[in-house]
Amino acid sequence: MLKTNFTFLVLCFFFILIKIISISLTDFNLHGDEAQYWLWSKEIDFGYYSKPPLLAWFVYVICFIFGNSFFVIKMIPIGLYCISSYLIFILTNMLWRNVGMALCTATAFFLMPAVTFSSFLLSTDILLVFFWIFGMMQILKIREAPNLLNFFLLGFALGMAFLAKYAAIYFVISLILLLIFEKKLSSIFFKNKIGFFLFVFTTIVILAPNIIWNYNHSWITFEHTSDNASLNRINFNFFGGLEFFISQIIMVGPVVVFTFFYYLKKNLKIDF
Repeated sequence: MLKTNFTFLVLCFFFILIKIISISLTDFNLHGDEAQYWLWSKEIDFGYYSKPPLLAWFVYVICFIFGNSFFVIKMIPIGLYCISSYLIFILTNMLWRNVGMALCTATAFFLMPAVTFSSFLLSTDILLVFFWIFGMMQILKIREAPNLLNFFLLGFALGMAFLAKYAAIYFVISLILLLIFEKKLSSIFFKNKIGFFLFVFTTIVILAPNIIWNYNHSWITFEHTSDNASLNRINFNFFGGLEFFISQIIMVGPVVVFTFFYYLKKNLKIDF
């Protein structure tokens, strides 16, 4: 395990080194959204026009410690993706008890085109991904040890994920589906009423200041998110769906996607 951790640290080192060189060789400035998040960090609040407040808070803390340089701001996504990758390593090892597979999964995360590209950009996704993975780890821990601390940490992870990006609602949907199909976990959740209450209560307490802020500002962030989602303009068409599917393959990486379907076919004995 010590050798594997060293290998992972070396991987992170080279990943960060490549990014540092790339940042040093570019004369790009912050693009619109990045500049907006940085400006928000100068006026700390419980909410902002288009996004929840967590990223602005995080940028404020990092810039307070290390300064407001372009280099520091660009290193935020790189550092967070390295930490998220290590959490994926831990999560995979918790699932399969296979260190080699865990290292392979963490490396695949590094090499995903979406991660490679977005590691240059300051966005709300970096914190959402971090807390999403952390939340998945807590679900596995609850399955093995359903104590109050693990329920609290799950609520903390979900609350912080919502403060990063409202797309955390998909975590809730996924958890509900998991509880429907995973009988052991659903039994644990329903039998541990205090733990379940603590999980929900913690999530609500963390999210409450942002909800109150939105209430006092005519639900402006929720309205903006709804407009972006275009829920009232959903138009089903084959080519649009195909374009979306192909874009997801490109973002994840064709090698990872086709490897996934290969092992899905192999393990479930599906004939394509």
